[in-house]
Amino acid sequence: VDEIARLARSIGVRFVIVDGAHALGAIPPYQVGRTAAIVDFYATNGHKWFCNVRGAALLRVAQSYREWMRPGTLSWGAENGMQASFVWTGTRDYSAFL
Repeated sequence: VDEIARLARSIGVRFVIVDGAHALGAIPPYQVGRTAAIVDFYATNGHKWFCNVRGAALLRVAQSYREWMRPGTLSWGAENGMQASFVWTGTRDYSAFL
């Protein structure tokens, strides 16, 4: 995957995106991290090898693209950068705990 990403960069591909759906747990973590560091977007999940719930996933976005990443539902931290924008996406109703 690393070689393909480098080749894509060398011929001017604008976005290098990796769907690493089953990478966590199947290949060494250092290799996942190395690949994620050289591509623009890297997505993976934890429901297969980590026996986690579906939807437990990771998205690594290169620093140069983080400003224009927005969730489908605005969070209270929408004006504070990418990470804060995704803190609360409205998928849980906490009113029962109040």
